[in-house]
Amino acid sequence: MAANNSVGLRLSGILVLVFDRNEDTRYALKANLELSGAIVSVARSPGELLAILAQFSPHVIVVDVPMPAEDWSELLNEARSMGPASRKISAIAITSQSNRAAALGSGFQASVETPIEFDVLCNAISVAAGDRRVLFSEEQ
Repeated sequence: MAANNSVGLRLSGILVLVFDRNEDTRYALKANLELSGAIVSVARSPGELLAILAQFSPHVIVVDVPMPAEDWSELLNEARSMGPASRKISAIAITSQSNRAAALGSGFQASVETPIEFDVLCNAISVAAGDRRVLFSEEQ
């Protein structure tokens, strides 16, 4: 899942929270998304995801689905209810084709099929983030 050089920094300024229980996958996604300019945090459990959300306000949450016995609708609702009402968090599911409809029905705005095509994931993140990128001044 290496980042394609043609991707460049097209995710620059997008805040992403990656949730996956597999350590290798979490850090591969983090590394590749950061190479594309995203600002990335990672979580390995629902509790950790909610704890991170208390301090980090991502534009997009990327979640590997399915995970054992998780009620994604409830978790996404809880995540979205944290913080001000104006805070909009988009969620993207990484899932098999057979689980796509269930993921979209539980509150995800988009899904990316496994095996992950990194350009497809970047496109989904870019669309989900819309115009909510972090803008940095030249002084920073």
